[in-house]
Formats: sequence, C-alpha cells, structure tokens
Amino acid sequence: MQRVNPKEGKYILRIIIGKLRLRFGDQFLLEEFSMAFVGDKKYLGKIKESYSICTDIGELAEAFAEYGSQALGHFSIKLGRPVKLMLAQPVENFEELEERVPGKKAAEEKYDGERVQIHINGNEIQAFSRRLENITFQYPDLIEAIRKSVLVDKIVLDGEIVAYIEGKKRNERIE
Repeated sequence: MQRVNPKEGKYILRIIIGKLRLRFGDQFLLEEFSMAFVGDKKYLGKIKESYSICTDIGELAEAFAEYGSQALGHFSIKLGRPVKLMLAQPVENFEELEERVPGKKAAEEKYDGERVQIHINGNEIQAFSRRLENITFQYPDLIEAIRKSVLVDKIVLDGEIVAYIEGKKRNERIE
C-alpha cells in the first residue's frame, strides 16, 4: 500500500474487503445472460425468476452457458443456498388491494423485526438475511431453539425475528 497513490489504494482495499463497485450488479448481468446465453431479451423475466431460486450468479451462468434457454424453469431450492425473498408491494388504497387480490382478506398485527430464512439440512442449520447474507452466527439462541423444536431433517423456513424481553410489556421502556 505504501507504493501506490491514494486512488489506487482505495481500489485495492475495496477489492480486498469485497466492496469494489463496478457500477453494475446482478440485474445488469441477468440482462446480459438473456442476450449471451438465450439470444433474446424476451426471456429476461424467466431468467429473473430463475435467479430468485438460484441466487448463485456463477451457477446460473454455468447452467445458461451449457443449456441455454433449456435451463429456464429447471432450478430448484437447494438447502444452504438462500432464495430471494418475495417482498410485499404497497397499495395506495383498498380499491387497489381489491383489484390485486380479489375476494376475502385477513390482516394481523405485524411486529417489526428482521426477515430471516432458515435452512435446515440434518444437523446443519443456517440463517440468511433479506440480503441473502449468512447471519447464523448472530443468533445462536435462535439456532439452538430451532434445533430443539423443529422435528424435520430438511426444510426451509421463512419468517421474522422479533426481539423481546420476557416479562416486559410490549411498549414498556427497557433500561
């Protein structure tokens, strides 16, 4: 680092810590996959669906390179590889909600927490954040509780982690 100028040092450090921004991300790559491997942008929606299930961009590229459009729709959930979470889309009013989701509806109170995806594969339990980061180490008590209470060998769970202190009321100040 002593031999480089400040601008070069900035980029060397970004490479080392994995924060190099090249001004393109996964969405750009998916558009390029559509042209390079499938030959047409009309498949972009299907490619994005595939990416929702197979979030390993390298694995996705290999499949498209080898099978082209035949790879579309052939991806499945794999334990230990998080899937992209579906996020709620807000509506402006009840009429718009009725248009999007006709028929009966139910609502419940929502506690604000951290969205989590839990992958259980035998004794291995992994927790992934909304950004698909492995956050298992942040919640050892949750992992232990899951280990004791979930009685299946292979499953993917999706939920919200909400912190609380036993014995305290919801709006009670905690000091």
